[in-house]
Amino acid sequence: MRISFGRLFKPHEAHQGVSNPVTSAQLQKKIASDFAKKPEGWHPQVCYNFALKVGVLEGKISNHFKQELMSGAKVGGYPLGFSDKMGITASNTQKYFDHTKITGSGIINFIDDQVGAVVHTAYLQKEDGGSVHIYHANCMTLDMALLGDAPDVPKVGCVTHYEVSDHYTQNRLQCWLDGGYSFKFTPASKLSI
Repeated sequence: MRISFGRLFKPHEAHQGVSNPVTSAQLQKKIASDFAKKPEGWHPQVCYNFALKVGVLEGKISNHFKQELMSGAKVGGYPLGFSDKMGITASNTQKYFDHTKITGSGIINFIDDQVGAVVHTAYLQKEDGGSVHIYHANCMTLDMALLGDAPDVPKVGCVTHYEVSDHYTQNRLQCWLDGGYSFKFTPASKLSI
């Protein structure tokens, strides 16, 4: 615990929304700077690690939660108990993405409908103005869907970034989901060990 600006600050408060709001532009600068200074901090290069790291940089997920989750045994490429910690069940996944239903930043897990397992993880940032941004890596089919007609993949450090609150990108995300995926969004405020 430390004192900051005349009040007690507890490390676990970061994922409870106590931190100051971070804009998308500020988060992108943090990602680029952190990756340039400490690229080894982005290892292992798996989607869920990237998603958690972005959440830590935004100040919404505690580094303790990330480290505890990453240190566990892996099953099917994901940490043991990952779905439980994210609150994923067969009955609470969704097929339709509506950015207005995203109430805060957090983790979005994509589930292969045929297999019934998590196959990709990304981070959603909800800005105070209502826009929603996705940060992810290692899923080229999702990049191709979100990219649309844009000539270049929008990279920030080692992750890609898209605003998914505009109508066109949200529709492209929905088309990708309609190809055999569902999702579960877990607000960062619900993530703790």
